[in-house]
Amino acid sequence: MKSIWQKWEEDGELDRILILVARWSFDGATEKEIYAKLNVSESIFYKMKREQPLLKQALKKGREVVDSEVVRQLHKESIGYYYKEQSAFKLKKAWYVDGKKHEQEEIGIAEVEKFARPQITAIIFYLVNRLSEQYTRDGLKGGDDDERLQKFKDIMGQLLRPSKVPKDPELLEALNMLGEEE
Repeated sequence: MKSIWQKWEEDGELDRILILVARWSFDGATEKEIYAKLNVSESIFYKMKREQPLLKQALKKGREVVDSEVVRQLHKESIGYYYKEQSAFKLKKAWYVDGKKHEQEEIGIAEVEKFARPQITAIIFYLVNRLSEQYTRDGLKGGDDDERLQKFKDIMGQLLRPSKVPKDPELLEALNMLGEEE
């Protein structure tokens, strides 16, 4: 008796199936959703996954692309970034003809560069998950509280360099409050 995998190979469907699996994985589908879409049972799916490296690779490749995009965006959110945005503004023109004033209002569109400040939650998430040997959700591992506080301030100072980031009064106030808790 032929396996489903062999049937897909013989019917010339295997490449299409693998592309679909990678796409579904890329779109965030769970393995349960994928085997339901393939119309195979859970046990058959996991048997194929163990025995067929191409299936395992399709699942992995789909996820790797998404994972790298998420890591890239998390890094961007952690350090802040500049972006361009279109803003509308009123433009009022005035002129005189034979001593009589004429006015006209127009709406203009200008592209404005803005800065998205670093997100503290993203920074904490990044440190805890990417540097888990050194950081916990409660802060730095090891050392006394004064040393941990100073390390935290040093890290935040590096991430929020005034030359790169507009000064944020709310963030500066939070950092100063950390110093007052000692």
